[in-house]
Amino acid sequence: MMFGIAYLWCSMNVLFTAKELGVSFRKNREALGLTLSDIADRTGYRRQTIGDLEAGGNVGLHVVMAALSALGKGLQVVDARVDYDAIVLDSAAN
Repeated sequence: MMFGIAYLWCSMNVLFTAKELGVSFRKNREALGLTLSDIADRTGYRRQTIGDLEAGGNVGLHVVMAALSALGKGLQVVDARVDYDAIVLDSAAN
């Protein structure tokens, strides 16, 4: 069974890697006009740790959750399995 994480700010884009999470986090931080230092101040973690998150580095889940909260964001775990029946029906219709 495969699960992905859909970030509530991303119109339900499903992300599977730490790098994808980091890129999405950075885009959202910048869209809000916030700096790495702003997020570090809000979370109590070092600026370098937030930079590691954005680079897809190995940071703890507690860091991810605090950083998302600092953006006023959340996450949702979603079922990301491929619906093979829908693919077969769609390709048969075309």
